[in-house]
Amino acid sequence: MEHLGQQAEEKQAKALATINAKLADTCKMASMLKKRDDRAIGMLEWTIQRTKQATLTKAKLFHLLEKGIYKEAVRDTVRYLFQVGVSGNYVNGVIHVLGKLFGMDVVGNVSRSSVARFIREGGIAAKIQVRYEISEADTFTLSGDGTSHRAINYNSHHISLKVDDHTTGEASHKTRFLGIMPSLDGSSAESIKDWEKMLGNISDLLSRSPFAQRHHKGTLHLAGMFAKLVGVNSDHCSKEKKDAQALKARKEDAVHQVLGEKKFSDMDDDELLPHFIKAREKMVKAVGGEEAWGNLAETEQAERKAEMFHSIIMELGKESLELMSDDEKPILLANRDNVAVLEGVTSEDDVENEVQARALEMTGAVLNNKLDKKGHHDLFRWWWKKVVNKAFTFPDTSNTRSGSHCEAAIELIVHLDRFKEFLSFIQAKKGTHRWSHMEQNLWDALHDTPTLCELLHLEVLHWDPEQLLSGDVDTLHLISVLYGQEWQCPDFICVVHSMAPTLPHLSSLLRAFFSGAGKTWERFTSEFAPGGLIDEASLEEKELAWMLPTNDINEGALGSFRVMMCRQPQLSLSGQNAQAMYFRNETQAFMKQYFVKPEGLQFLRSMARESTGEDQKREQEIIEHSHQRAAEKEATRKKRQQKRQEKDLRLEALELVLDETKVPGLKGEALKDMLDKFKAVGAPDLGNVNRRSKVGAIHEALIVAIEEYNNGTWRIAGEDEGEGDDEPSALEPISDWEETDSED
Repeated sequence: MEHLGQQAEEKQAKALATINAKLADTCKMASMLKKRDDRAIGMLEWTIQRTKQATLTKAKLFHLLEKGIYKEAVRDTVRYLFQVGVSGNYVNGVIHVLGKLFGMDVVGNVSRSSVARFIREGGIAAKIQVRYEISEADTFTLSGDGTSHRAINYNSHHISLKVDDHTTGEASHKTRFLGIMPSLDGSSAESIKDWEKMLGNISDLLSRSPFAQRHHKGTLHLAGMFAKLVGVNSDHCSKEKKDAQALKARKEDAVHQVLGEKKFSDMDDDELLPHFIKAREKMVKAVGGEEAWGNLAETEQAERKAEMFHSIIMELGKESLELMSDDEKPILLANRDNVAVLEGVTSEDDVENEVQARALEMTGAVLNNKLDKKGHHDLFRWWWKKVVNKAFTFPDTSNTRSGSHCEAAIELIVHLDRFKEFLSFIQAKKGTHRWSHMEQNLWDALHDTPTLCELLHLEVLHWDPEQLLSGDVDTLHLISVLYGQEWQCPDFICVVHSMAPTLPHLSSLLRAFFSGAGKTWERFTSEFAPGGLIDEASLEEKELAWMLPTNDINEGALGSFRVMMCRQPQLSLSGQNAQAMYFRNETQAFMKQYFVKPEGLQFLRSMARESTGEDQKREQEIIEHSHQRAAEKEATRKKRQQKRQEKDLRLEALELVLDETKVPGLKGEALKDMLDKFKAVGAPDLGNVNRRSKVGAIHEALIVAIEEYNNGTWRIAGEDEGEGDDEPSALEPISDWEETDSED
């Protein structure tokens, strides 16, 4: 029993030891799990904190580049910063400062060359946009203007057309800027070449782009674009009128070409064969026959074949146009001035307005000179503010802006005494107590009654001059101003009425002014004359030929160009054009709508890189053209000099005819040379007769000169007295009149 009890105790002890061991393991495991759990909580908190910190750090970073390429948002921002006036040298710094302002660190930099490239990319997109919109529009109109800057001629170009808004989708009339281009010279022919070059450039650009392949817009060539041209908006000057006439001829050729190409594609070989046979016969005949044709080089033959093919196209186009009804024919080119160019016309108004215009220009030069270092400028403004208690700047009369001289005339009349007072102040302020020459002239003009009369009549406008000088000033505008609106300056009208009794010629001046203004108004509105294109155009045609009422948009573009060149002289013309086209043409909205594929954006980048150096190429063209013109003029001068020398030798060898009975037998060049011979030896009373005079007049003048010579009234230069019938010993140099005459 004892043995069994001992075994039971041992067994029980072992079981207890096992339980204790398991309990210890369990406690150890529990402790380990507890520690792991505690570590897991800490690790989770650490991971969360680390992730949060990494996220915040990443959120504070803005990378300008993505996969080595600047983001489109960065490019848009750079273009905007440049447009608002940030120089390319400071764009990168501004971007980094703006990043810090919003609590972000900007990663990367934008160099000046990158800024220039981004701007060119915007210009490339703007050109593609214009070409696309022309292809979508039924018609478009052109407008342009020119100016000179630093001895170079520049032309501004715009087009107007009806297109869908790239934001709202609604169709409306838009005016698109095509840029400013330096012209080889100021001629009308070069202006047309500039239009062709500009439109051809944007047409070629679109045809090469992935955009054209995706939207199928690469088939409209230059002739197709000109065929859509229906109007020209320009100033009333002879050069712009010539431009319009040349564009009209270019449009007609384009219509013939487009119609001819269409008819050519619709005809089969049998129908085309007679046209080719006829054209080839004409071409071969022009070069001198088959043998001469065979002797031509292959390149020249190819050129003549191309000309032959073009002539066939044009002929087919003319035939197609003649077969069309009036409703089917394309709209004619409408111009805001359809009057023929007037040459050699001088306006009497220029002489009549000279005095008051000079007085106004003198006042502007003294008080608001276009040069900051000349005139009184701020001194006058500050004096005026103190004395009159009103801020005032005298109107700028150094330009041709509409109304500037009238505004100046109003101010001079209304505040005449104040202007005199200021001049007295200037005189007293100077140590010499003397005015400058211009100030003295201005003082004299302000005290000259005729000048004051001329100044008064600049602003008053109505068909009844007498009515303007009488009646109640407070109600006069109701019957004198269009639509009964208030006077622009009622004080001026009051001054006119108060000064009228002391100005006896004011009424006649007004009457003459209105008469001249009426004629000028008719000339400036000639495009609306009865029977003209605009008068006979239907509402649909007027809608197709929509254009702005004035040409201010081109004048403004040229003014902005001059200001930009002064503010940023390092800016290239292509850069200025690119940024102006991008923002004025709403190109950003166009890009967001259509440039959504990477290949389109890549095309813009590649074209921007290729376009570098365009300004330098144009500069070289201008210089080469100038050299060519100089060489042509030099050749003309040498030719003129040679003709003059030949004429001198011919006259020296010519025997002077002193028998009046032989004069009627002189004809043609012999008669003209004899006239020059008599002039050369000093015959009197021949100044009114020249080589262009009628034969009878020359005969009569020579007979009179011979009779006077025989009577002893005059003698041959260098001839000794008493030798009246001897031949002249020498000839005097030919006069300037003769040199000029010999050119013709």
